[in-house]
Amino acid sequence: MKIKGFEQLYAEENTWLNRGRKELVTEIIWREIRGPGKDMLDVGAGSGFYVPALSSYGTVDAVEVCEPALPALRRRAGLRNLYTESMPFPLEQRYDYVQCLDVLGAIEDDRQAMAWLCSLLKPGGPLFVTVPAYQWLFSFHDVAVNHFRRYSRTSLIDLVPAGFSVLQSGYFNTLLFPFAVATRLLAGTLRRLKSGSAEDVKQSSQLPPSVDCLFGGIIAREAARIIAGAEPAFGLTAFCLIKRPNDTR
Repeated sequence: MKIKGFEQLYAEENTWLNRGRKELVTEIIWREIRGPGKDMLDVGAGSGFYVPALSSYGTVDAVEVCEPALPALRRRAGLRNLYTESMPFPLEQRYDYVQCLDVLGAIEDDRQAMAWLCSLLKPGGPLFVTVPAYQWLFSFHDVAVNHFRRYSRTSLIDLVPAGFSVLQSGYFNTLLFPFAVATRLLAGTLRRLKSGSAEDVKQSSQLPPSVDCLFGGIIAREAARIIAGAEPAFGLTAFCLIKRPNDTR
């Protein structure tokens, strides 16, 4: 990831969008994992935004290759092992839960990466994956965070290896999707008109406090619906919850 793009991500950890994603992720973990004493893995952990929540269920390992993220990630309480190799790489540990949030789009061979992620699960373990949605939305934002592509729900599910179950899939950030599309297209146009290039920074999720609070409430309600089993038909982010079968013969 470009330095400026990472600096933006780090500065925006507590915006409405990231709070909503965190609520969704932590509720998914609670629903699928519940008890303590588990081995947890965060692939593409960034500065460790999710480590505290993951550590409440057991020991946490992380994979992160972005050099600017590593100092903050290493300071996170509850982190056991930090791997800085690009995936896939040899890893003997197996996990009760693995998450890979908005990372596959930045990996050239995403099918191989998905197979590797699934191979790290213990029997019966879940993998939660999110990716940016819709290739037609590919823009300066994706360039800034080193994305190769964006996805539909179908193209994401297509990456799941045979023998693994898809428990739930759909989209997130649905109600605000028209607003997000309009602002991204407008921002891209203005950047190109201003400088001739739109590849230096990501789209910001920082908003005035009152709007941040409003949007945060909308995203929280969407997260609650997904936890209850909803599979929204469109949105800015596609997600997939995958499970390794208990029978590993």
